[in-house]
Amino acid sequence: MEKVSNLTYNEVVQFYQLKLSRVEVTWFRIMYLHAALFAVLVFFYEAETFLTQQRILVLSIYTVNLLVFHVSLHDGYGALRSALADLKTFPETDGHIDQWFRKVNLSYKTSVRVCFMIISWLLVTFLLFGNLL
Repeated sequence: MEKVSNLTYNEVVQFYQLKLSRVEVTWFRIMYLHAALFAVLVFFYEAETFLTQQRILVLSIYTVNLLVFHVSLHDGYGALRSALADLKTFPETDGHIDQWFRKVNLSYKTSVRVCFMIISWLLVTFLLFGNLL
C-alpha cells in the first residue's frame, strides 16, 4: 500500500477508530455528568434555604468540567479531521467503507455537541439561580 504521512491506509483507519472511540467515551462522560448534575439540582430545588455558596461551587465545578470536556473533544475532533484528510489522499476505490470515509463530515456533529453544552450550561445556571430573578 502507498504511504501517506508515513502511515499506511490501515494504520490511518485504526487511528481514526481509536480517536473516534475516545471522542465517544468523552461524550458519554458528559452525558453522565448531566445525569448526576440533575440529581444535585433536584436537591437544591427542594432545599429550604438558598445555599448560595454551594450553588456557586456546583456551577464552578460544572463549568470547569465542561471546559475540560470541550478541550478534549476539540482535540479529538481535530485528530479525526486529520485522519479523514489523510484517508482522502489514498487512491479512491469502489468499496463502500472507502466511499463512506470520503463523505464523512464531522462539522455537523461537532456543532450539535457544542450547542448542547452551551444550552446545558445556560439551563443549569438558570435552574441554580433562576429563583433570584
